[in-house]
Amino acid sequence: MNGANKAEFTHAILNPPYLKINAHSQVRKLLRAIGLETSNLYTGFMAATAKLLKSGGEFVAITPRTFCNGTYFRNFRKMFLERYKSYWSWVFHEHS
Repeated sequence: MNGANKAEFTHAILNPPYLKINAHSQVRKLLRAIGLETSNLYTGFMAATAKLLKSGGEFVAITPRTFCNGTYFRNFRKMFLERYKSYWSWVFHEHS
């Protein structure tokens, strides 16, 4: 724990749930409290993880690529790319 009683991690591996979030749900309110406006739970998991990662930490996430484009994920992309200087992506073309 750091001085603000916030856990910090050096590494994280995620396979977050891929669910839509209702605009008026408690989950959406909690994500807004950490500065994220998003319509899907997996980007919420990624954002919360990014905020808990120590400087220089690393994480891997198995997610759909939908966050890479479109207006729904603009807020997430902005936060994510501002926080991470190095970003790698692998795209798998099969859905089986």
